[in-house]
Amino acid sequence: MSAADIVSNALLLLGVLIAPFLMFSWMSYYLGKSISTEIARRRKQHFLSSLPCSRCRYLSDCESLQCAVNPTAVFTADALSCCDFAEKEVEASYAVKREKRYNYPWVSAFTLNQLGGRKLGR
Repeated sequence: MSAADIVSNALLLLGVLIAPFLMFSWMSYYLGKSISTEIARRRKQHFLSSLPCSRCRYLSDCESLQCAVNPTAVFTADALSCCDFAEKEVEASYAVKREKRYNYPWVSAFTLNQLGGRKLGR
């Protein structure tokens, strides 16, 4: 056996056995990492949705000051016992928004009153 045969056999062994193993281990590592990241994101999202802050009237869209009443307790575990919580008022029902969106020819009197007597249409 010559030196060239030994080198070619070593490269063949590297390409056939070791490279697929490394590729499989790399793919499984990143798949596991992405699954664990998604699980952590969903747990955090579930926790934040259970807090009353998202339904409070004092919550604002401002990043620097989200809550004017309790700025240190917004979206934390302390928000569960917030004594200043006030429920947001609902603007319109789903059916009214749907009628406005699709311009149905039949419009209820309630919708006409909300629109100030104007009719929906083209």
